[in-house]
Amino acid sequence: MSYSKVAKQGDSLYIYDGSLQGFYTAIYDVFYSKKRPFLIVSEDNYQPTLNKEITVYTDIEKAQKVRQSIKEKISTYSLKLVETVFIGEYPNKEMIIYDYLFFGYQAGANTHNVLTEPVVSVALTAEKRILYDAHMYTGFVRFSDYDGVLIAKIDCKYFILPFIAPHFTDRFSEENFMIYDENFKAALVYKDKEFDIISVESLELPKESENELGYRQMWKNFYETIAIKERTNLKLRTNLMRKRFWKHMTEMQDEN
Repeated sequence: MSYSKVAKQGDSLYIYDGSLQGFYTAIYDVFYSKKRPFLIVSEDNYQPTLNKEITVYTDIEKAQKVRQSIKEKISTYSLKLVETVFIGEYPNKEMIIYDYLFFGYQAGANTHNVLTEPVVSVALTAEKRILYDAHMYTGFVRFSDYDGVLIAKIDCKYFILPFIAPHFTDRFSEENFMIYDENFKAALVYKDKEFDIISVESLELPKESENELGYRQMWKNFYETIAIKERTNLKLRTNLMRKRFWKHMTEMQDEN
């Protein structure tokens, strides 16, 4: 790592409760130790190691101090980046954020512009990928009508429900709807102009009505009608609409 000052590598594994406040508490304790942790991990992802294990107990005061210090000593932009990477459940998010903050407390407000610094580029890439997926799903979500409630399924690499909520609650403000993420077992539920994100271990939907099946067929007919077969470019289509988005898209159900 090319820090102007490099943290001495430690061997401690910090275990926190998985919450953002718990993570900020862990960051507080890690920086107080003045050694880079071997790993920071949530209780849900913890696996025993031979390293020294430190259990972090969430402390709201410590968490608030860390959050405020990011805004004051680095930038509001950096705080947004940190919380996007954390909430978006990016792989190895804890250590990515720790390394970014360690550099950020040295570099200050210019941190996110130091693109030659590996820990900065890794954090920026993580944020970009999460927000890219969130943006793509605002166009690729397909709802079905179940007795007046619009329901859609997605299967996303990152936890994007908090990031797409403003778009869909604004667009469908007069409807009741739910978007279920099969990967993270969670649902964005919007009812009576209020929304919440809740844990849903599994989702069993009733049989589709004849009307719903008819709407799906009309949409597929429209999709096929506007297509110009002679100008089909499968490579371009795949680049613009990656196959991992196809699973729950009505018009792509017959595609391989």
